[in-house]
Amino acid sequence: MSEFRRLHNPTIIALLETHINGTRADEVCRKLGYQGCFRVDTQGFRGGIWFLWDIATVQLQLIKSHMQYITMRVEGHGFQPWLFTAVYASPSVQHREHLWLELEEFADSVNTPLVTSG
Repeated sequence: MSEFRRLHNPTIIALLETHINGTRADEVCRKLGYQGCFRVDTQGFRGGIWFLWDIATVQLQLIKSHMQYITMRVEGHGFQPWLFTAVYASPSVQHREHLWLELEEFADSVNTPLVTSG
C-alpha cells in the first residue's frame, strides 16, 4: 500500500476486507500517511472497511456507517460535492439482500452524484 501511495498519490482510498482493527489499524493508518481516517472494524476475521484521505485536498463527512458499507460526502475546491459508498457485502444471502434494499432506498433519496465501489 505504501508503494501504491508513493507511485499514484491518491487523495482518497477505500480499503475492504482489512482483517485488522483496533490499535493495529490505527498504526497502519498513521504509517500510510493519511490524516483523515474512518473505519468499520472487522468482525472476527471478516469484513473491515476503511476510508483514508488527504485532508489538505478534500473533506469527507460521514453520512452513514454499517458493517457492510460506509457512505461519505466528499467536498473540495473546484468540484461539486459527491457521495462515495464503499461496500463489503456479507457472504450471507439474507444479509446481502437487506444491504441491497437499504442501498437502493438510500440512492433513491439523494440527488447528489453517488459513486459505489466494492
